[in-house]
Amino acid sequence: MEERNVSAMPETAPREIPSSSDRATEEAASPSGYRGMADYWELITGDHADHEAEMDNLELLLRRHGAPRSQSFLDLGCGSGVQATILASRGYDVTGIDCEPDMIQVARNRAGRFRIPPRFEVGDMRSFDMGRTYDVAYSWRGAVDHLLRDDDFESMLGSVRRHVPKGVFIFEFWQNIGLRPHVEYWEKHHPGPQREVLYLQNIRYDPVSSILTREAELYALDFGAGKLEAHSVSTVRSRMLTIRSMGALVERGGFEVLGFYDATQPWQGPVERAHPAHQVLCVCRPRRPFGASPFGHGSLGSTHVSPALPGLPSVPLRRST
Repeated sequence: MEERNVSAMPETAPREIPSSSDRATEEAASPSGYRGMADYWELITGDHADHEAEMDNLELLLRRHGAPRSQSFLDLGCGSGVQATILASRGYDVTGIDCEPDMIQVARNRAGRFRIPPRFEVGDMRSFDMGRTYDVAYSWRGAVDHLLRDDDFESMLGSVRRHVPKGVFIFEFWQNIGLRPHVEYWEKHHPGPQREVLYLQNIRYDPVSSILTREAELYALDFGAGKLEAHSVSTVRSRMLTIRSMGALVERGGFEVLGFYDATQPWQGPVERAHPAHQVLCVCRPRRPFGASPFGHGSLGSTHVSPALPGLPSVPLRRST
């Protein structure tokens, strides 16, 4: 990344936003909003994340919560597959799902170099059937924040419970603490000689609905060939909840919260539900046995992925280490 500019209005005071769906937007989960950006996704997000460290943190939390022998992982909102391929390189059995076909294609291209590659499928985290169960489900970089209503989130928890009936679910979400009401933001990248990628964002936060709307535009320019290589426009919405609101939502969905952690330093131990961290990791598990798995634990039965419905890959904005 060569250049960057941010302008913003003054911050608003932190406030607690109720998580009930009557205060949330009446929309269903947003469309993915990343069409046309998949080929450039790692370029425009590469400066914001240390993915190896993120997966180190995942393994740390599994050890802390008594699941160090976990071998099979389900990645919800896997995006371009970076985290899943890192886990595959460490010897784990990994499956990733994402609603955006372009992202899944990039992920499959990335996975081709592995002897036992991770599996990637197009699907909606609210409703999917992988034909088997897993030891762990995880979702990173705020992918679950794109579920804008309580019933969307509870549907996702139901799908996780069916696929991880005896394991743990670890997901990252972003709190609505100290958010600015308006930010205009742009970055310029140089992927090669005479090539330039310009990425612009207009970000607005509504404290009443707790919805953050991100309007993004990407231009990829090839000056050598004298042409516009790619241009895409997207609108992405996220629901930003406090730890307290997220905890109530998870528990109402039939899961037991094992701990919340500051995603930038989970090794410091669990945090209280009033903690002001912006990026938070939640570790939870089904509150009680969900019943016999229709697949058999770890079995490789027939596979069906529900047609892609609105849902989103993760949107890295801040470094998580």
